[in-house]
Amino acid sequence: MFGRQKTYHDKKSEISKENFENIFNTYKSFVLAIAMRYLRCKDDANDVVQETFLNVYLNYSKYDTEKPIIPWIKKIAINTSLLYIRKNYRLQLFENEFDVIPEVHPFSNDFDEIIFPVEQMISILQNLPDGYRVVFSLYAIEGLNHKEIAEYLEISESTSRTQLFKARKMLKKIVETKMILFHERA
Repeated sequence: MFGRQKTYHDKKSEISKENFENIFNTYKSFVLAIAMRYLRCKDDANDVVQETFLNVYLNYSKYDTEKPIIPWIKKIAINTSLLYIRKNYRLQLFENEFDVIPEVHPFSNDFDEIIFPVEQMISILQNLPDGYRVVFSLYAIEGLNHKEIAEYLEISESTSRTQLFKARKMLKKIVETKMILFHERA
């Protein structure tokens, strides 16, 4: 997925100003896209981008320069986004009254090959309540399992499953509504 990346870092534990600027300029759009999946607005996402690169700079000595830099930056961006949510949003995670929630896939084949532009998908995700959006993004986009999500968010695995189930249900309604509107205009 990431392919061979051009590296702007050297083998030293300290990062030069030039190398840091190159890393920032190369990956700022990547980090912004990650932040936009988790946060409500672009201003918040820009705050996370700044904080992410501050963490990259401050923790560069912990980075293993033998490994690709994108996964390392991605992990920092996700963690920074989640920390920002905990600090600034009232993250509401709703327990379901049912003990067993079926394991669901983020999307099923309810629709034939529906394709939305990335900007529209981000907009749709931003309409979800915080808890739904965060769990859905971690599961469907980042590929984490419910155990990993539970550890990240300090919730139970069943809460993670419930949030994903409800997010998926809400996303389905949003997509159905958009499809109806699209067909009415056509």
